[in-house]
Formats: sequence, structure tokens, C-alpha cells
Amino acid sequence: MEYLKNKAVIIGAGNLAWHLLEGLESIGVPVTTVFSRSFEKAEQLAKRSFQAVPTNNMDFTHLSANLFFLCIPDDALISVVSQIRLPSKAILIHSSGSMPISALQNNFTHQVGVLYPLQTFSKSHKVEWRKIPIFVEASDETTLEKLFHVAEQLSEEVFEINSEERLRLHISAVMASNFVNHFLYIASKYLQELQLPFSIIKPLVEETIQKAFRIGAYEAQTGPARQNDKETLAYHIETLLQLGQTQEAHLYEMVSKSIIRTYFPHYDLF
Repeated sequence: MEYLKNKAVIIGAGNLAWHLLEGLESIGVPVTTVFSRSFEKAEQLAKRSFQAVPTNNMDFTHLSANLFFLCIPDDALISVVSQIRLPSKAILIHSSGSMPISALQNNFTHQVGVLYPLQTFSKSHKVEWRKIPIFVEASDETTLEKLFHVAEQLSEEVFEINSEERLRLHISAVMASNFVNHFLYIASKYLQELQLPFSIIKPLVEETIQKAFRIGAYEAQTGPARQNDKETLAYHIETLLQLGQTQEAHLYEMVSKSIIRTYFPHYDLF
């Protein structure tokens, strides 16, 4: 199979698009066009490329590119797929963890695939693509081979999984990343109220994460719920309620009960 002629188009100008452009060009896949409904955002992203041209036009039929990456929110995917126009040999690729590959096949006759990087992306933070696991899926073997080739140039870890498996993977990622970050945000608010710096919990958080991967998350669990210390748990919840933190109290209780069920499945919950 000929790989040297790969050229890419990025549809979207958000966090993932910001980093994918850099990653593709670092492996010799030029990005020729960047699309955004906002021409200004497309222009900002295109400036990071060697040659990309910004556009807010969804008709791409005149382009010579063959890889079209959809880097857009999940709730916009089906709408965008129904509107774009692609050249005959195009491969349409989305990078969503939760959307099935069939979302690309609706009213679409081109080759389609998924290239899902398991990472959180922010424009302000540079990522190391070689360390990001990538999960691929494709409509046919030829497309799968081409996506694998691109993914293996980007990353040291590439896996083939189907849409159902990727959805479960995405749920795991949300719990491990987004939920953890939200808990850190809640903790940061309490520390701010105490006039303490957020950084004081950094050693604790780092040791927690490192220990989870060192000995396993099940073995690494500590705290009052792990000890089934109902008195302390109730005291914490009552304190949150007295502070007017009803939502946080409910969250604390739900998570604590989940931990208790994990380690004490036959004990009564507090």
C-alpha cells in the first residue's frame, strides 16, 4: 500500500484539532486545509501549520487530500457528516470515544474510520503523541491498514477495538480523568475558603495516582469508606450539609457507598 501520498484535512478547531495538526505534520502528513464554522478560528489554527488553508466551506470535493479528520463535539457529528462533501477517495475519520463508527456511515458512501487518542487535550499544554494510546476502527481492511499506519507513526501503543468496546473505554476514561479533575476542583474551592494553596494537596494526589498504578487501584484504596468508618462518614456528610454544600454531600455519600460496596459487599451501608 502507498502511504507517501497521505494528505489531511482537519474539520474543527478545538483542543484536539490543535494538537492533531501538530502530530500529523510531525510524522510527515501535511495538513492542507483546516475547517471551522468560524473562519477566524480556522485561520488561527491554520497559522500553526506549514501550509494549511483556512475555510468555513464544507465542500471539499476539489481537494487532493485523502484523510479527513472530524475533531468536533459529539453532538455535532451527525449534522456535520450530513453536510460535508468529500472527494471520491476520501477516508472520513472521527476521533470520538463514544460515537459509533456507524455515525459516519449514515448517508455516506466513502470509507470511514475512527482514530481515538486516549488523552485529555488543552491548547495550553503540549502533549507527547508517542505516549498516547490510540484506538482504531475502520469500515474495511484497506482503511484499517492505512489508519494503523498513521496511528503507529504517532504512537507507540495502537489497538483495534470496535465501537461498543470504545464506548466502555470512554466511560472508564471519563471516570479516571474528568471525574477526578472535578473532585480536584471541589477540593480547590474548600482550600481557597481556608486560604490554603491548592498546591498543598499535590504530594497527596501524586502519591495516590502513582500508588494506584504501582500496586493496583483496588489495593491502593484508603480512607474512611475503605475502613467502613460510618461515624466519620456521617460526620463529614453532616458538616457538608451544615455548610450548605448539599450537592457535594450527596456526591460524597454516593461515592462512599460505592467504595463500601466494593470492599464490604455484605455489610449494611451507613
